[in-house]
Amino acid sequence: MRLTTRLPLALTLALAATTAARAEGDLPFLGKWDCDIAVLTFTADTYHDGTNSYPLTDMVQDGGAYVITLTPDYVIGLDGIEADKMSFAPMAGGDQFSCFRLE
Repeated sequence: MRLTTRLPLALTLALAATTAARAEGDLPFLGKWDCDIAVLTFTADTYHDGTNSYPLTDMVQDGGAYVITLTPDYVIGLDGIEADKMSFAPMAGGDQFSCFRLE
């Protein structure tokens, strides 16, 4: 029972922190990245995969990792984010790609 009451509060706090960071533009993955499969571009509101642009419809931060929902069927994960590199993982495929910052 305790876990059930704590989880919504923790989720609410995580979402509030994410929203604040997004509003301030402090997201560490913003910019252009070479991720082996394509050059990916992230803004505070969109993701561009080299061909198509998608709105960021939901984002959850867990420590230094982000899970970003673009559409109900298209969810990506970003992890190990540093100034010049990160890992990119489309959740549906199970693949993971190394990305290097271009801009």
